[in-house]
Amino acid sequence: PVLILAMLFVYSSILDGYLGKIDGCLFLIGCIALICFFVHLAHESLRKTLSANELKHPMPMQRSLKLNLVSLFLGLIILPISAKYVVMNAAELAKWSGMSELTIGLTIMAIGTSLPELATALTAALKGEENLALGTILGSNIYNFLLILSFPALLNPGQVNTVILTRDMPVLLVLSGLLIYLNFHYKDKLSRCHGGILILVYCAYIAAMVFKA
Repeated sequence: PVLILAMLFVYSSILDGYLGKIDGCLFLIGCIALICFFVHLAHESLRKTLSANELKHPMPMQRSLKLNLVSLFLGLIILPISAKYVVMNAAELAKWSGMSELTIGLTIMAIGTSLPELATALTAALKGEENLALGTILGSNIYNFLLILSFPALLNPGQVNTVILTRDMPVLLVLSGLLIYLNFHYKDKLSRCHGGILILVYCAYIAAMVFKA
């Protein structure tokens, strides 16, 4: 629901066809408010789950804190760099083929910049941490809308392509709604069949854009 609300908030803000500084400020404020809200929820959940004794004497970590921090830091560096080179080469190929910048952004660039989230989600899923995988995907999309989009709005305001308003945003809302429906309807258990359906719908969307381009 938070993802849908974030998308509707952004969608309603750019319906006038302009992404301005006021929009950017509102997105940034919304992002900060969400971060505070999620931190509060996490704190309350931890307090209810753990006993007072466990809070005073937490269980030792399987790996040292320094090793975890180093691994996290290296991962955050390597993944974006590798994704950058994938995007650069793929974008050049797409331009050579004659596709528009919007089509490139919605296909090659979007897939390339999503590689870090994809790698994290796959690793979490393979380790049986489905909630972490789903949280990574949903959280990434929420902050892409509110945090990432606020910077171009603040630094370089401009017109919004009407195709985004009439085609891409509605498709995004429908797909996100479908994911949430499947998650709730099947009691937080998404099957391989559901994943296959989502992939097929996305592939059909990409194929339609490339064919039209």
